[in-house]
Amino acid sequence: MKIIANVCRVFVGVLFVVSGFVKIVDPIGTAIKLEEYFVVFSSNFSPLFEFFIPYALTLSVFITALEIILGVALLLLFQVQTTIYLLFAQIAFFTILTFYSAFTGEVTDCGCFGDAMPLTPWQSFSKDAVLMVLIIILFLYRNKFTSVLDTKKGVLAMAFTTVACLVFAKYNLDHLPVIDFRPYKIGNNITEKRNDGKPGVFHYKMEKDGVEKVFETYPSDWNYKEVITVVEPKLPSINDFTLFNANGDETTDIVLEGKTLLLVVQKTDVVTAEQAEKLAALVTSLKGSNINISLLTGSGFEKGHQLVAQMKVNIPVYIIDEVVIKAMIRANPGLLLMNNGVVKMKWHYNDLPTAEEVIAKAE
Repeated sequence: MKIIANVCRVFVGVLFVVSGFVKIVDPIGTAIKLEEYFVVFSSNFSPLFEFFIPYALTLSVFITALEIILGVALLLLFQVQTTIYLLFAQIAFFTILTFYSAFTGEVTDCGCFGDAMPLTPWQSFSKDAVLMVLIIILFLYRNKFTSVLDTKKGVLAMAFTTVACLVFAKYNLDHLPVIDFRPYKIGNNITEKRNDGKPGVFHYKMEKDGVEKVFETYPSDWNYKEVITVVEPKLPSINDFTLFNANGDETTDIVLEGKTLLLVVQKTDVVTAEQAEKLAALVTSLKGSNINISLLTGSGFEKGHQLVAQMKVNIPVYIIDEVVIKAMIRANPGLLLMNNGVVKMKWHYNDLPTAEEVIAKAE
């Protein structure tokens, strides 16, 4: 029993640390997922859940940091009983949450491992159910664990873990995630990612004169019974990167050709005058280069053109769904540099490059 309990302890501890890390590396991504839950719950249960939407980012940092802290505490056997109680409460909550997602299908990905390892709702629930069993074993054995650290060293270890989590989260928010799990990460070819989907393979169970038969192609002279999925279809890694100009014409291919710098603005309303001035200075300094510069926004053409007018620059404005912009870059505003569809570099507005850096990175 001691061996089993310690194996469970190490497994659960490591899993919580890993799960927390892949989410705290991208706090905005976790916040987006929390917002999705709050919207669904406010619609299905109570409008009170709308209260939490503005605090999604704060809750994102708190929840992910707590995962890491509890995982480390379990591995170090610090305050074992309290740690196991908290782990039990947390996994019970998330098991209910993932079961709800799986049963209703309203939230298609719980975000348990962020974008690093997307899970289906039932996979998420299965994972939490297994963790629940393991934590119950820890709960039953909780009085027999012995701490490897004295109180002072344990408190220092937990304090260091907490500060490290908060500093790391702050860095990823003020710049860009140090690890990018999205399909728009540096080095990826957006054109290829838009075309890497695979069609499904389907067979058809048909009936005629009391006889049932399965066909690989749909026969017109038989009565339909059901479709059998042989191979599940695979959507492209990027299936929503579609840009439009003010005339409603699709302009996706334009920005995927040559060297393109996109000023990516999710919401123009939050762009400060200082940020607009710095972006304008960069655009002006790139004048005469072979870098094509465009503004890409989710706020619509009117607000997009207002921002361009404020910057006093002459660049085209394209629109795209705001959800896509959130996936492209975790900054508002931010810069995305491409060369023939290949993402060469991304910058947070706190790290705006010089014209020389943009030209060098575009090669």
